[in-house]
Amino acid sequence: MANSRQLHLRRDPFQRPSLTPGPLGHNDAASPDSPRSFVGDTPGPLGMKDHGDPNIKQLSGNVAGLGGASAARSRQPKPVNELSSEEELVKDPRVKALLDVVAHAEGAGYNTMVKGKGSQPITDFGKHPNVIVTLSKSLKSTAAGRYQFLHSTWSGLNMPDFSPKSQDEAAVKLFKRRNMLKPLLAGAVEQAIRNGNREWASLPGSPYGQPTRTMKELLEVYTRSLTRWSQR
Repeated sequence: MANSRQLHLRRDPFQRPSLTPGPLGHNDAASPDSPRSFVGDTPGPLGMKDHGDPNIKQLSGNVAGLGGASAARSRQPKPVNELSSEEELVKDPRVKALLDVVAHAEGAGYNTMVKGKGSQPITDFGKHPNVIVTLSKSLKSTAAGRYQFLHSTWSGLNMPDFSPKSQDEAAVKLFKRRNMLKPLLAGAVEQAIRNGNREWASLPGSPYGQPTRTMKELLEVYTRSLTRWSQR
């Protein structure tokens, strides 16, 4: 290999790969450590940035990592604000965590009707079940789903069905209505929760006279959920 430079000085480097595995041609195609799928094109100074042609598709190892940062950025959720669509907002880990807070406070899942006489698991998610459940002699309710939507409330949200996806996005619509998103996205989680206490009677400070969760408990739920969703 000592004479390889003299043998090929007059050859077009784009017609034949470099045969110099040493420092000058480091990482050229003829290097015993180079993958055979690479050609020895050197777009920069001689021996530098070999295999760096941006048109090369057969990348592997550290070379493939050159585009890793861009790929990772492209997988990040788009920045959102309180005016973003429900579809975009529901992907944000902070919004997901607040949805978990409300579901925890209400003690409900996607198939849950309010507990009382006449309550049963929801099996048809084509529409709000609109079952009148008797809670006491003086109180009846149609609350249903993970966020315990009353039928009258649900009817005004114009959702296509009662699927989990629709329930999540409908709850985000209520977040908007109750000004919960702006403080949430600014980091004022406690204020966001308090702003929703006229929509959900289980949230701290609710004026409806029903049992409520403590703020400490709900902030702990939020923190755990945010950690989980941020890692996905």
